[in-house]
Parts: sequence; structure tokens; C-alpha cells
Amino acid sequence: MDAPVLTKWLADLRSGQFTQTKSNLRDANGFCCLGVLANQFADTWIGDPSCRMVPKREGRHLSASTSDNPNNHSGFLGAAFMIEIGLDGRLASDGIYMNDRRVPFPVIADYIEDWHAKAAAGENPAELLDAEAYTRKVLAPVPRGWESVEA
Repeated sequence: MDAPVLTKWLADLRSGQFTQTKSNLRDANGFCCLGVLANQFADTWIGDPSCRMVPKREGRHLSASTSDNPNNHSGFLGAAFMIEIGLDGRLASDGIYMNDRRVPFPVIADYIEDWHAKAAAGENPAELLDAEAYTRKVLAPVPRGWESVEA
């Protein structure tokens, strides 16, 4: 991932300026970790803020759909956009996994930083980091009522 993009993403996740939501890149409750990343590039967000919003830049969708109907969006970034910014698909999936289990943004930022440090050292972070184990460690013990959090 381009260093300036990564640096800003990590800073934004740690800034406390973004409220966390799940299952959507952005909605009335806030952003998911990938929505925070997309916000660097989006010149507009379309859709119903009370439900789901979709990032666009220069008229092009940054999400996984080409529809302007936010109900047709998966809450995942588009492959072309991910390639453009150098976001690894496994890292994106790990981020979604952690985000939707309410792992706080600063902890997700630590995980992303660990991922990139391992990659920079020539290691394969996908083989060395386990988002599920990382999440269990962070959330243990599981708060009452969270036992059945859906993905």
C-alpha cells in the first residue's frame, strides 16, 4: 500500500474523529474501517445517511457495486480501487472481520500496522497474523450480550 495512504489511514483510525459502525462503509452511525480509508478518496457519498452510503470519486464508485442504489452495495471496496491503492484483499477481509466485531479502530490500526511491518520485512502476513485470534485477545472476556455477534 502506498505509504502516504497507509499513514493517513492509520492516523484517521487512531484520531477519534470517526465513529465506528458495522456492515456498511458508512451510515448514520459512522464508518467502518474501510469506510475511513475510502473517505480519503471520496469526493462525495451518495445514498440515504440513515441507512447506507456509498463513496464516489469523480463519478466513479469506490465500492464493489456500480449501482447508485446504496441497497445494492455490499459494504466492501471495489477490486479496481483496492488495486489502485495497493490494499491487499486478505487485509481488507481481516479489517471487516475485526470491525464488525466491534474491535476498536485504534486496535484495528495496530493490526494493519503489524501486517505492513511483516510485509516490509519480507514475511507473509497472511500466514503470520490471525484476525480471529487477535479479535478474541482484544475482546476477551466477551462482554455480556456479545456472545452471538453476527458477522
